[in-house]
Amino acid sequence: MELGENAKQEPGTVRIDFLTPTKLMWHGKLLHEPVFSAIIESALRRIKWLVEFHTDEKWTYPEKPLKIASSVKTVSQNIQNFDMFRYSTRKKRRMQFKGFVGEAVFEGKIAPLLPLLMAMEVVHIGKATSFGFGRVAVEPLP
Repeated sequence: MELGENAKQEPGTVRIDFLTPTKLMWHGKLLHEPVFSAIIESALRRIKWLVEFHTDEKWTYPEKPLKIASSVKTVSQNIQNFDMFRYSTRKKRRMQFKGFVGEAVFEGKIAPLLPLLMAMEVVHIGKATSFGFGRVAVEPLP
């Protein structure tokens, strides 16, 4: 995946709508609101898993997107926490699913990350994507 090497390096703004509950773990902790670095890390991890599962290739994600993401700031957010339970017949116990829904606006060097951000709309991010979690819509803003 080519991550916008020739993209403008000037600051940009992007809105990410978390359409279904999104469960992001970062540094071993469940996030209750979006953190841009965690979003990028989750997207890279998801793509890595998909590549390795569906091909014979090993894929290591580049460090550059993580470095860029660390400088991106949250401008605004409207986030609600989400809690749900389901019964697992395989595990024979009740399972709790936590996450958040809503939207967040981020500002920084967004342009080089746009291909990755747009891919998130297809591959989803975070945990429990097989249960419909992690569906996002990405909108670059002027």
